[in-house]
Parts: sequence; C-alpha cells; structure tokens
Amino acid sequence: LSPADLAASKMAAQRLGGNWNGTLTSGEAKIPLSLSISTNKDGAATGIMASPDQGLKDIPISTITYTTNTAKIHFAARGLGATYDGVSFNTHTWMTGQWHQAGQNLPLNFRKIGSK
Repeated sequence: LSPADLAASKMAAQRLGGNWNGTLTSGEAKIPLSLSISTNKDGAATGIMASPDQGLKDIPISTITYTTNTAKIHFAARGLGATYDGVSFNTHTWMTGQWHQAGQNLPLNFRKIGSK
C-alpha cells in the first residue's frame, strides 16, 4: 500500500472494525451478506465476507480504506472480481453504497452488529 492508502486503511480499522450484516439487492433478489473488519499486525484493516445463502464464506477483503473528511469507504473482494464504495454514517454504525461486479452497480447497505 502507498503511505496514503496505508493511513486510510488504518483509519478504516479504527472506525469500521467489527462485524456487519448487509443485504445486496439485485432485482427481486435480496442476498444477505456478512462482513468482518479487523486490524492486522501493521494496524491496517483486513476483512472477510460471507454469503450464507450462497454457501460462500471466508471471502478475503482487501484494500479497505476510509477517508476521514468524507466518511467514504472502499474495499475489494478480488476473488469475486468485485468492489464496494460507500459512506459511513450514524457514528460508523451504518454504511450505504454500491457493490460493483460484472459490470453491474447494485445497492448494498451494511449495519454494524449490535447497533440500533
């Protein structure tokens, strides 16, 4: 990671660390997802995703960044050829954004587990 990306990843670990649930909406389909963000030995954010209804688990998440002045979030699921761009709000307990995969941009919102 570049120094700027490393700083943004460390901020993501601080602000977004924890477990999240979300729902990916594609037409009539609603696909439940889980996301876990933690801190690696360098202090940067690392994570995994799961799609229980599709039998997928431990999907590695990389390039997790958080931009402080705009509360923008970005991460990649390279194994799926997908990225996520969103915004965090409500004291970092909600993320709203778009899942980008196979030329599609689909709404995907996450709520931190344990938040109201």
